[in-house]
Amino acid sequence: MTGDPDLYGLGIRLGVYFQWVTAFIANCWVPEEIESQLDANTIFMFAIYVAMQRVTLLRTLRSVDAIILLQISFGYFFSVLSLFGYRTRLYGKIYISTVGTWARLFLTGAISGYSVWYWFDGVVAMQQGPCPPVMFMFAKVRVLGWARYVWKTAALLCAGYFGLLVLVGVVSALIWAGVLCHVSFFGPQHGGWQHFWELVTQSLPEEKDMKVDVQQAKKSYHLLRLFNLVFIPYSIIAIEFTINWNHLQSVTGLHGIYPTGQLIPALIGAAGLGRLLWVLLLQSTETPEKPRSNVVDDDLKVVTVKSYQSRFSPLDGFKYHSKFLYWILSFSFIQRRERPRPIPEETVESTAAEHVTEIDAITTLSAETKQQGGNVKEIKI
Repeated sequence: MTGDPDLYGLGIRLGVYFQWVTAFIANCWVPEEIESQLDANTIFMFAIYVAMQRVTLLRTLRSVDAIILLQISFGYFFSVLSLFGYRTRLYGKIYISTVGTWARLFLTGAISGYSVWYWFDGVVAMQQGPCPPVMFMFAKVRVLGWARYVWKTAALLCAGYFGLLVLVGVVSALIWAGVLCHVSFFGPQHGGWQHFWELVTQSLPEEKDMKVDVQQAKKSYHLLRLFNLVFIPYSIIAIEFTINWNHLQSVTGLHGIYPTGQLIPALIGAAGLGRLLWVLLLQSTETPEKPRSNVVDDDLKVVTVKSYQSRFSPLDGFKYHSKFLYWILSFSFIQRRERPRPIPEETVESTAAEHVTEIDAITTLSAETKQQGGNVKEIKI
């Protein structure tokens, strides 16, 4: 059976593998490259998703082709992709693109949704090859056997998790859009919106000092690094064995990289890896001006870092995802402008009465001082 080199040819796969290794190195040792690598991963995933959707709608995608593309996508999910940047740091801050975060969020939700459709319906509705498709799951297993139920469960869990994040993000954006539009026309103190505005503004994350147990942070960080490191070769093995066991021709061997369409992505991935290794080599020969967040002195026990802690949030049940509101406000064109609040009439009257009383007291004191022959200096009120 002939494979589809336009979707997962050898050059395309090599470009993906090189990108995985490059991003893993950046996550571990070159923090300043993390944002660019996350954006590059997002572009690769977006291209794969668009191609997968196109051939699905054209009804030219076979069942085994979809399996390989989903293996590549989930290889990104569980190896180097990070939605919020937490898996890329030991402690402290890693600044990543807000737009990139939203793009990765919607992209992972879309791919997870496609995976659910495929394992529940598409796996049997798509074109089938001359032999039942098989795949790698630590062994050679039939796709329509027990492996299908395992992937159904995994697809549902991923779709539920990423779909919930997408829903939270959209609802948060709609709430803020409505509030900001209302405030732009009527002001934050108009009607019942004043109380709601105060509640919402209290949800903005407050930067404060947070004590971090270095040893506990290092254990969690290294455990996650180990999982990512193991998942990269596992995904490569699963993809290559699935291709070979299904006897997909024209996408294996050296002849599979000769076409220009295969050579370009392979060279791009290799060049990106070479560039990052060169940057890492230069860093190893220089004395850093300041310690990076992924490098810790072994003698340290506890460090103090800046952390955003929310005082109140409608998303309080989500430990990290409540930062959606903060991300939305990071755009300059929706920063809230401070508006002067009108002073109640009662407050004005009471303040004026207090001033009158003070003036009377000063006048009386001045008159008494003059009668006693003292000097009275000018008093400014």
